[in-house]
Amino acid sequence: MLTGLTREVRWRDAAESPPSTVGWVLVAQAPTANMGTAVCRPAYWDGRDFLDAIGLVPMRTVTHWMPYPSLPPEKEMRRVFRALLGDADAAEAS
Repeated sequence: MLTGLTREVRWRDAAESPPSTVGWVLVAQAPTANMGTAVCRPAYWDGRDFLDAIGLVPMRTVTHWMPYPSLPPEKEMRRVFRALLGDADAAEAS
């Protein structure tokens, strides 16, 4: 079992709590006729709207957002990858 990676970032309701700073975020969009199902994708928050990462046009169906999570420390990532690749002895040694 993989341990050590924690989930610290939580989804926030876009209508109730928009981002406080300008920058890139992850957004969840409600299903539409074009998409069919809900979608999670990157977007740019310009202080007023969530903008599509490709065309930088406003995205009107965003329901939730979250900041990009930070990466775990390199040592922890190496241990996880070794465990995933089946090198448990090396994972335990690091």
